[in-house]
Amino acid sequence: LSCMAASRSFRGGLSICTILLLRWLLNSEEIDVMRAAGPPKEYLSVRQPLVALIEELTKRTDCNRIQVQKPGLSITLERKGSMQ
Repeated sequence: LSCMAASRSFRGGLSICTILLLRWLLNSEEIDVMRAAGPPKEYLSVRQPLVALIEELTKRTDCNRIQVQKPGLSITLERKGSMQ
């Protein structure tokens, strides 16, 4: 582990430039809150259209089974108790 890698690991992966910028823009309480929140969470967006489609389809009450297929991939979702 290099000195720079160890330093980044100790600071939570942030570069020294990022830390200096944060300290200039935020007070120490805001930085503590940001660090306590952990790494950024990944939210669904237009970059995950299949996930968005499945999420919308699972909200429907008129179907019990969702099946998506393409070459090399098959996904089937079925509500409990609906197997025939």
